[in-house]
Amino acid sequence: TKAHVEIGQIASKELPGWQILYIPAPDRFLTSWKSMEKKRSCREKETFAARKAVKPHGFLCEDCEVFGKTSARTYDTMQYLRDRYGQETELVYVCGTDNFSELFKLGIIQ
Repeated sequence: TKAHVEIGQIASKELPGWQILYIPAPDRFLTSWKSMEKKRSCREKETFAARKAVKPHGFLCEDCEVFGKTSARTYDTMQYLRDRYGQETELVYVCGTDNFSELFKLGIIQ
């Protein structure tokens, strides 16, 4: 969405020279806490749409959560990315406010 692209643009300004990587979430995660219909699916199409939206800005899209390469838990995804891009790669987690509130609920941020 436009808001996701804008978050990437802000992150890009704050972290010049860093690669911005979008990680679409799988349906099972989204339907667990967002008001979404269970029928809403086709994550492959949405992942393609995400790639198309972020590519003009020089951002990348990683489908590891959508296609089950990781459990889709943040820790597991970060470990997957470390394995894929190298242990020395610095990773910064950026999220929108809808996900940010969930971090408080989970006790990740206090």
